[in-house]
Amino acid sequence: MAQGRIILTFATVLLLGLFFHCENFWAKTHFVGYDPTGWTFNMKDWPTGKNFKPNDTLDNTFYFEIQNARCLVVFSYNRGEHNVIVVDKQGYDTCKVPENAYVQSSGFDYIILNKGGNYVICNFTGHCEAKMKMVINVL
Repeated sequence: MAQGRIILTFATVLLLGLFFHCENFWAKTHFVGYDPTGWTFNMKDWPTGKNFKPNDTLDNTFYFEIQNARCLVVFSYNRGEHNVIVVDKQGYDTCKVPENAYVQSSGFDYIILNKGGNYVICNFTGHCEAKMKMVINVL
């Protein structure tokens, strides 16, 4: 009986240790944009002051379960008004879309973030130039 209590106590302490000391044990949900607008103009500064880590979810209206220690960013907007394109730093700075870029325009699009800088723009005429772009840095 005493041996069972020792094992139970050890297991409890181990789980509590994991819970309180593992950064990625519980993911945090971030909301894209400024409620209730979502993905819209003047987004450049939205990520400022936010810390993004693997397993974090960025979400506008829905929660997604993340697998394989990745960050998922969800962009919610009215279809036909915007799009979502991942570009490199040059594409971000110049608002130019590379030839091989994947353009998403469903109104409910997502990207999986990589460590480092992730550059996202909307290339509807004048939108990127009006600051409908952002850099999301993942630690």
